[in-house]
Formats: sequence, structure tokens, C-alpha cells
Amino acid sequence: TAASSLDESLPGWIGVAIRAARLPKGAVIIQISEDDVTRMLKQAQTFTESLHEKGIQCAVSRFGCALSPFRNLKHLTVDYIKMDGSYTRELNDSPDNQKQLKEMLAELHEANKQTIMPQVESASSLASLWQYGVHFVQGYYVQAPQESMNYNFEEESSF
Repeated sequence: TAASSLDESLPGWIGVAIRAARLPKGAVIIQISEDDVTRMLKQAQTFTESLHEKGIQCAVSRFGCALSPFRNLKHLTVDYIKMDGSYTRELNDSPDNQKQLKEMLAELHEANKQTIMPQVESASSLASLWQYGVHFVQGYYVQAPQESMNYNFEEESSF
């Protein structure tokens, strides 16, 4: 939240918690919304730099709705960009929407940002997004939320 980026001690605390849990590098990614970045750019810049210095990756979520999203992005140390869900919902509405999304993704990829598309609800959306080079997808098409967690993390051999 915006309040989190104001807390100068939070990145240090997160780093200690990650080390105490013996999590591998990259196991935790902290995200900050584009709206919070726009309202508090200097604080977001300091926050993401501090996290990055501790080896903690960052993401900007709900990206692409600010008047100049790439201008703000130049000031941040982030690894991932999670696009706003409206881009997925409006993907098949018009060729202009598709063109705009492809251009934004191309610019993000040129900047070496990993891209995430939320709210993927159909095979046709997924197919289009893969063609655009999206790195990760989220949404009900991949798997709907479940009442309880039934994934056995102990089977993961990479940890």
C-alpha cells in the first residue's frame, strides 16, 4: 500500500523475514500499484531501490492507466510489470486496443521487464497474449480460486 512505501524500516524488516525463513532469492516479489507510484513517486523510488539493494524483486501492478506510465517507470527499480486488468478485458474489443497493448508490451520488453497479464479468462485471450510475448498470466482460465489450498509445496524440488 501507499503507507508501506512511506515506512523506511519496512524493506529492512522484509529482508530479515526472508532470510529468517530461508527463502531463496526471488521467492518474494513486492508489488506497488501504479496509482501509488503516481501519487508518491519519490517514496516509491526510494522504497523499490531499498528492496532491490536487499535482493528483493519488485513489481508495479495495475500498470498502464496513468497519463504517462513509462515516465514514472524510468524512476523505479522494478523487475515485473503487472498490466491493468482492463487490457485483458478489452483485448478483443478492437484492433486499436490490441495495437496499444502490443506496443506497451514491446516497450516493456525492451526495458527488460517481465510482464504479467491478469484476468485471463479464455483460451483466445491466452493465445493472443502469448503472441504478444507476455511472460506470465493470471486468471480463471489458468485456475479458478479454490476454497482451500491443496498444493503440496514439499514436492517442490527447487527449494
